[in-house]
Amino acid sequence: MLKRGSSLKSTARDLSRKLEEEEEDAEASRKNSFLESVGYTLVRFLGASALFLVLLFGAAYVLWIYEAPIEAGARVADHAERDRWRSIIARLFRFIAVPSADGLSGTTCSAAYDNVAGVFPDYDLPTPPERWVLASDNVTTCDVGTSASGTCVLTCVLKHPTFKQVERCRVVDADGYNPALFDATCLASTSACPNCHLLTVGLGELTFMGPAGEDPSGKRKIQLAEIYATYRSRLESIAPTTHWDARGSIFFAFTVLTAVGYGNYAPTAWQSKLAITATAIPGIVVFAYALSLFAGTVMRTVTYLKVKFEFARARPRVTRRARIWANTLRQCDVDGNGELSLEELVKGADAICKIIGIDVGGDAGGTGDGKKGVQSGDDDTADENSNHDADDDDDDVKTYHAPGSLGYQIATAKKRGPSNPISAHAQTEARDFIKRAFADADVHGKGSLTLMESMAMVSDLVRVRETQLVESQSWENLKASVFCFLPLVAVAALGFKRLERNAGNDSYTHLDCFYFVIVSLTTVGLGDITPSRGHSQGFW
Repeated sequence: MLKRGSSLKSTARDLSRKLEEEEEDAEASRKNSFLESVGYTLVRFLGASALFLVLLFGAAYVLWIYEAPIEAGARVADHAERDRWRSIIARLFRFIAVPSADGLSGTTCSAAYDNVAGVFPDYDLPTPPERWVLASDNVTTCDVGTSASGTCVLTCVLKHPTFKQVERCRVVDADGYNPALFDATCLASTSACPNCHLLTVGLGELTFMGPAGEDPSGKRKIQLAEIYATYRSRLESIAPTTHWDARGSIFFAFTVLTAVGYGNYAPTAWQSKLAITATAIPGIVVFAYALSLFAGTVMRTVTYLKVKFEFARARPRVTRRARIWANTLRQCDVDGNGELSLEELVKGADAICKIIGIDVGGDAGGTGDGKKGVQSGDDDTADENSNHDADDDDDDVKTYHAPGSLGYQIATAKKRGPSNPISAHAQTEARDFIKRAFADADVHGKGSLTLMESMAMVSDLVRVRETQLVESQSWENLKASVFCFLPLVAVAALGFKRLERNAGNDSYTHLDCFYFVIVSLTTVGLGDITPSRGHSQGFW
């Protein structure tokens, strides 16, 4: 019996040494495997990105070639329409000043009105605000001074207040006489509302219906400001836009091929629609593939760095090779009778647990005492008087675990490494795990398992362990995704707000920016908020 116990201990120590050597090789292999995997994934990512860029620039080029001329024609028509509406507003609402009629002199608007408060010529026009017209009709243009048709007079086009500037003066009539009332004091001509004094006129014959009786304050008369606001809003709605230049075409093609699709503008030429039809599905598929490669590389890199800097444990490796299972189980069969008893399996628990990816942290080959190999060797020397063979084996263990030796270094690394904590509790759980598996496999209750039955037991344990590892890895990936995603969202939202502010759009709140980023990154693309032209569009 003592001889058999010594043989079991010797076998356990042999298994321990092999496990340590395999662990050292696995660590180096894990590092090389990570670098190889990242390198191979990077090559595939670059290939997918190159294909995506070909589709992107191909579609953008077609959009630019066929949509830009159409947009240029529409822009000319918009300019003509805006000029027509400007003329209507200027003549209808009297946004034209005549210096001679005001008792002023000068051949330019600046000379006539620069020192006159409350009059603002429109110097922002593409052409100077001076207009020389016939004094007889104030419409027909003529040369400076006089013409064959009569005397020419100088007129100045006045600056039009914007729709928002006029709307700021809208008030609520407490008496209920006028639902379109404006504050006449607010409509004074200032830089905040240039030339708005012209809009305080009430239209005598156009009044709101109301209760019978007099209207001594004249509130029921509609003010010119209400009609002006309607005309001005129509003018501002005809804003010429430029979408289909090179940058706008690339931006549109990118939103389509990434499945975002804001929808704030769309192509009209059949050639452009054909290009989008041909590239949309391949582009989305290639982009999704490239994105998955990038995300996988980021996840593996984060996991590798967490393990390297001791923030997490390395994922155990599960062995699926039947030959390794068989060799490990044969080594556990100390008496060589072709069957494995519970005692033999418990003695080889560390080796079996290594197969199924359970790290118990022990290096004593499953001796069952939860101690280091050095202590195991010292305890074995207590049997010196009873078994000389055991004493020789213990001398070998002492030599193997002597300070400075390979075994000592591995044991020390295990002791302080986060991926291999030495825990008596872990070893106890491993032994209980083996005992439960043995009880399930020993259906005949004979107290031992054949090699094939043991292989079946290990196969079941491998399947269970792989399921556990997949669930654990999914949870780790989720945490890593949150760790990477939240900073990305924050940077994108704050960058979007900063660039929009630089573009003159300061109306977006922080919530709007985070809302836009989330809607875009999830490829929902509602289109209610879109990046402005310029750096904001390029950044996004």
